[in-house]
Amino acid sequence: MLAADAVGKKLTRRRRLGGVRWAVRGVLVLVIVGAFLVGFDGMFYYPSRTVHYRPADFGLRHEDVTFVASDGVRLHGWFLPATRLVPVSRRGASDDPTVVGGRGRSADPTDKADGATDNAAATAAAPAPQARGTVIHFHGNAANITNHIVLSQWLVWEGFNVFLFDYRGYGRSEGRPTREGTIRDGHAALDYVLSRPDVDRARVFAFGQSLGGAVATVVAAERPEIRAVVLDSTYSSHRRIAALHLQKLVLLRWPAEWIARAGVSGGYEPLDYIGRIAPRPLLVIASARDEICFAQLGRELFEAASEPKEFVLLEDGAHLESVADNVGNTQRRIVRFFEQAAASRD
Repeated sequence: MLAADAVGKKLTRRRRLGGVRWAVRGVLVLVIVGAFLVGFDGMFYYPSRTVHYRPADFGLRHEDVTFVASDGVRLHGWFLPATRLVPVSRRGASDDPTVVGGRGRSADPTDKADGATDNAAATAAAPAPQARGTVIHFHGNAANITNHIVLSQWLVWEGFNVFLFDYRGYGRSEGRPTREGTIRDGHAALDYVLSRPDVDRARVFAFGQSLGGAVATVVAAERPEIRAVVLDSTYSSHRRIAALHLQKLVLLRWPAEWIARAGVSGGYEPLDYIGRIAPRPLLVIASARDEICFAQLGRELFEAASEPKEFVLLEDGAHLESVADNVGNTQRRIVRFFEQAAASRD
């Protein structure tokens, strides 16, 4: 009886394992079929029209901007003019133009650092006499500029104009997002910035994050008007990042890469463009804790680039958190990078 029970348990365990294996195979079949039928390209875009923050929430002035891409799609953005902080006396605003701030507001307008005074009570925002430059913020793949403003508003307090724009299908921009469409939108954003009389064309910089890093890489490679490029938490190839995430599901590398090649279209890959940014300076930032755009992808992009270039690997900070939270004094590093790029053009 004991031997019979043991045999029965083994058979039951084998049936269960066999059922699990067939379930996994079934999932793989569905993934592969889905890749061939609809592809994975659409999974790179998660647009939203929900409003999260407005520039006024950070004490910032802005201009609502509507501009048009080369294929006629109407796009929306915010132009945030460079801002300084001036002291405010008890009797009213001071005439002293001395800059007393510049380290930026909190990424969350409701937060306040321990022991810090309320900037709104101690100081007032005023136009900077001359912007250090103009930064075009190419944001990531989710939400819209009302969410991503928290990731670049600090540059305004550092004395830079910032232009945030939404790709087609995001926020108040028309259309539907596609890879080619986002590239067109990036070119249109640059054209708009260059058309402004208050922008120094010799000091126009790109700041690309996540998906926006891929878009910024292509646009900067094609447009020498962009004088320096910062890429944060981005990736080297659409197929490469898809394969790494698929590998979590299928466990093996080769089927993940095969599925990615089948389901993700080619074209406008950052690796194919990054070498054309030189001789303009490039700064690539990655975090060892990034579980979305893995640090190795940023390293691959950096290694494919030509000099002058810098790579910063941060040990702390999840996806898109390192710059927003100023991990490793990253904000100061970016400001210094843009300043050096501007000085090299003077």
